[in-house]
Amino acid sequence: MSDKSTARKEVNQFWDAKMYGDGSGKLVTPPVANNQTCATCRFHENHMPEQTAIGLCKRRAPSLAANDFLNLSTAIWPTVHKDNWCGEHEMKEPTK
Repeated sequence: MSDKSTARKEVNQFWDAKMYGDGSGKLVTPPVANNQTCATCRFHENHMPEQTAIGLCKRRAPSLAANDFLNLSTAIWPTVHKDNWCGEHEMKEPTK
């Protein structure tokens, strides 16, 4: 087996252990099991939740995107789906 195919096999084994770590053969997504998705995160912003499942993650400061054609820069936040998740989830405050 070549070094390249050995490395690929090791990477696949690593991800299999991360994703199927409980031994059940089913995909493991612990944050989703606890309802820790973008939709429940205080950093997720979606002004039209009835129309779209896409929103912005405002956990960190926006990135600067340069537009050389128009000679200007724009601040952008990552676009996320409401069912996405990350390791920095913070539950939204209950609405009153």
